[in-house]
Amino acid sequence: MTNYEVQDFFHSATATLTYIVSNPATKDAIIIDPVWDFDFSTGKLADDAVAQYRQYLEEKKLRVLAVVESHIHADHISSAQRLKNLYPDIKVGVSSRVKEVMEVFSKTFSETYTLSDFDFVFSDREHLVFGGIEIDIISTPGHTPACTSIKIGEMLFVGDSIFMPDFGTGRCDFPLGSAENLYDSIREKIYTLPESTQIFVGHDYQPGGRELCFQTSVGEQKKKNVHIRADTKKEDFVKFREARDANLPTPKLLLPSIQLNLRAGKLPEQDSAGKSFIKIPLSIKEKHD
Repeated sequence: MTNYEVQDFFHSATATLTYIVSNPATKDAIIIDPVWDFDFSTGKLADDAVAQYRQYLEEKKLRVLAVVESHIHADHISSAQRLKNLYPDIKVGVSSRVKEVMEVFSKTFSETYTLSDFDFVFSDREHLVFGGIEIDIISTPGHTPACTSIKIGEMLFVGDSIFMPDFGTGRCDFPLGSAENLYDSIREKIYTLPESTQIFVGHDYQPGGRELCFQTSVGEQKKKNVHIRADTKKEDFVKFREARDANLPTPKLLLPSIQLNLRAGKLPEQDSAGKSFIKIPLSIKEKHD
């Protein structure tokens, strides 16, 4: 059995966890859910997070082969392309179900999104090999239809499907999200794994101001998750999740994040002055007596 190493990186501005998983024997590595710093008020992108990944990769003398996105993120911009510029061997991949997300947001932004922006796509139960790293794809839709949990050895990187036990589960009110699907994903695909399976979450919002936590287990989740334990009934979870989601605010970076992440982190085409722009669809909320 391969003894993989995992290094976490916490992006405090978006509460995002990025992971670099490596094989010490071969020096091969993959990156899961990397972040590109973005200031919405100024439109400036920065490489603070990328610099941290780069420093670690160089210190460990690792050869990074792939960026694997757990889904199309709505709360941060992927730095996949920035990393690809630094490390040309990198391939960027996402679930093939991203096509469903593309269809929805193509209408929202009057843009065409295609799978060709990604180097590879994957499907449920697919086995992928990147040098000395082997991963198994487990489709876990619900938060979005393209959500994927990435199994590497006895570790599972779950993206936004499930968080630390004291915070529960991901929201399901994005287009094509489904609380019913999320329940099935967790109960039938995550909770059926051995209880010793280590879970690495995609965000930690540090409820109550506690210290950062990002690693748990299938067994702990089944016993302690505040939204869905092993004995939680589907109708109860769906009722709770839908009521909670109805009162959640829209993520602040949703509009820029979706536009870039559907392009695998690529910027929109530049205009004649060499500038790129994102779109902000406008609507007027009518008042009614």
